Amino acid sequence: MLNTIAVLAFLALTAPALAGDPALPVQSKSTAHRSVGALSYAASTRADDPVGWIHPENAAFRAIGAFGRGAIVPVHKNVSLRRLDPELRRVLDRASRHFGKKVNVTSGYRSPSYNRKVHGARHSKHMTGQAADISVAGVSKARLAKWAKAQPEIGGVGVYCRSSFVHIDTGEDRDWYWPCRKKRRG
Repeated sequence: MLNTIAVLAFLALTAPALAGDPALPVQSKSTAHRSVGALSYAASTRADDPVGWIHPENAAFRAIGAFGRGAIVPVHKNVSLRRLDPELRRVLDRASRHFGKKVNVTSGYRSPSYNRKVHGARHSKHMTGQAADISVAGVSKARLAKWAKAQPEIGGVGVYCRSSFVHIDTGEDRDWYWPCRKKRRG
């Protein structure tokens, strides 16, 4: 435990200085990303660097969100985060900081064929990377939707009765709620 605290203190104190030092190399030969508690950092595996060199870009990631690169988490292998709109990614990082937890993405970018397969809307913002279906552990859909509606970049906010996620997108202003329907008795 004491070693973990020492490493975290070292990283917190030296990362900004290392990031701004032009004399340091910009890339290492081999960099492994590690997570300790709520802090994400990159440590070099170079033999000539026993302490571990901190990649300069990592300081920027820590400034974006308390969880670094792990702030946005796909819930299964079919979720694509790489093609998400940068504006939407910033909102997701902000949500992670606001709620103090990771944001789980159940659907991000969708190819047109995958969108048809999951019966998505014909002009879905998912196909342009401008939409994500998200949840945050311990945060209700109503609370998450209310927070999303208050974000200036977010246009669309959708809540569905039998789902655990909230749809958000950076499109035009609109919101919707699909309530549960009573089953008809036949």
